Amino acid sequence: MKRQHLVTVMLGVIVVALVVFQYLQPQPIDWSEDFRRNETKPHGCTVLYGMLEAIRPERALTVVRTTPEDAFLEGEVPEGSTYMIVTGMFNPDSASMGSLMDFVRRGGTLFLVTDHAGIVAGDSMRMRTDVKWDSTSIDFTNPRLKSAKAMRFPRSVTNAAVMLADSIDSAGVTVLAVTSEDEPVFVRRSVGDGAIYFLSMPRLLGNYGILVDTVQNVADKILAYLPAGEVVWDEHFKPGQTKERQGVLRYVANTEPLAWAWYVTMAGLALFVVVHARRRQRAIPVLDPVRNTTVEFVHTVAMLYHHVHDNRDLVEKLQKLFLDHVRTRLRIRTDQPQDVMAKHIATTAGVHIDVVNDVFQILTNVLSLSEVTDDDVIRVHDAIMTFHSRSTA
Repeated sequence: MKRQHLVTVMLGVIVVALVVFQYLQPQPIDWSEDFRRNETKPHGCTVLYGMLEAIRPERALTVVRTTPEDAFLEGEVPEGSTYMIVTGMFNPDSASMGSLMDFVRRGGTLFLVTDHAGIVAGDSMRMRTDVKWDSTSIDFTNPRLKSAKAMRFPRSVTNAAVMLADSIDSAGVTVLAVTSEDEPVFVRRSVGDGAIYFLSMPRLLGNYGILVDTVQNVADKILAYLPAGEVVWDEHFKPGQTKERQGVLRYVANTEPLAWAWYVTMAGLALFVVVHARRRQRAIPVLDPVRNTTVEFVHTVAMLYHHVHDNRDLVEKLQKLFLDHVRTRLRIRTDQPQDVMAKHIATTAGVHIDVVNDVFQILTNVLSLSEVTDDDVIRVHDAIMTFHSRSTA
């Protein structure tokens, strides 16, 4: 037993030691591109955003996490401000790019930092990029920012996408920075009342790119081109962020094959519902009218009396029903003398006294007979019905 305990303790110590050793191991550096403002890995933008906070008051720096069209619709983007996008791949849909271009034409500024502009963005801005895989130098064309020697950066920082020459040879374009081979990497294009600043080296403004540049301060020189006014920092167009934020339906609608598949599916479902519902509709049952069972009951009772042929009992029941009507409907006592009761009945019912006397007289005569015939029953019934037809109570 003690040996088993010893083995268990040793295994526990080994497991704990392995866990501690794994925990104390230095984590590998994550070189994936993120470019978010609160990301501290090499290609995050914590340092850049801190520089923006230093040169812009807090009230002049806004963060948006939605698509541009939603941000403009909700009033998050002030007119005439600078919309700053830093990302590895900028591939907006036509709605987002159209909103940004309209914003620029109204006097706003789009400050775009990316090494890959998608087809929609490239066509809208009339600018393209190409990849250059060796280490790249950069220098500014402005004499006040120009260095004595072009600044070279490691491949992990630049790995540059260089704008193609034929994409910038047009009016309204100013080249702000080039490589040692005079390939433009930072340009300004006038659009309407605003402008687009396009830098094709996003890693240059990442945490590592800024911190490794301890001499030339390239990031400061790039930010010097930011127009005065409010800056809107985009958190939507980030690697792995766009598809998450845009939603399933928006992604389907913006992908033509998926959109057509969606439309055909919806049309098929609608057709199925219409046709299937018509075929499976239950027949409306035809209900017979409710039968008057009271009439049948009366008919049955009448047939029983007719079969027994007890006319005296039938006349006595007619008398009881008449007196019950006098008590309950006319509110007249029936234990008083007949002549007094007859006057009260005539007065209350609004009939002539002779009609009431006929009822009492016929009842008295018929019940005094030794044998009551069918005609006698009919006479009693007719006298009572005459009273009821003339009564107003």
